Amino acid sequence: MFLPTTKNRLSKALAKQIKGQFTTDLSILLGKEDVLETIKTEEKEQFILRNNTPIFKVSGSTYIPLLKCVHIVPDILPKVVVDAGAIKYLINGADLMAPGLLHSTSTYPAVSVGDIVGIYGYGKINALGVGVVAMDNEEVNTQRTGIAIKIINRLGDKIYSYA
Repeated sequence: MFLPTTKNRLSKALAKQIKGQFTTDLSILLGKEDVLETIKTEEKEQFILRNNTPIFKVSGSTYIPLLKCVHIVPDILPKVVVDAGAIKYLINGADLMAPGLLHSTSTYPAVSVGDIVGIYGYGKINALGVGVVAMDNEEVNTQRTGIAIKIINRLGDKIYSYA
């Protein structure tokens, strides 16, 4: 369950540190009028909230954009496109398998294992999820089997539904 155990206001210095991690302009996301807080869950995960909505997961000194963050700032992450048949499995909680990816260079960007990506359905405007790349482009094209992207956050999960 996504239950916060502690909640603290976020300092301006930390907001500046988050902005420094990304090349995309985050002023719309981390504006002066927004209330930014950190929470820790029972599972010892840490998140940054904007107006009580989770927008980043904290992993060490790295800030991982969550789905609602990607909806506000779509260019914050590289975009990966999945075929229509993979969407229902993704929404139901499955990791993204290699056969579900569209493999042209326009739909599968040059990403490395460990990169964070936004996941979009073919023909869809908004992201369906955020995940960590488990296979690079070459592996996806040669193996065509196995988990290509491990899902961090998706439409309808406990993090997305918080607030």
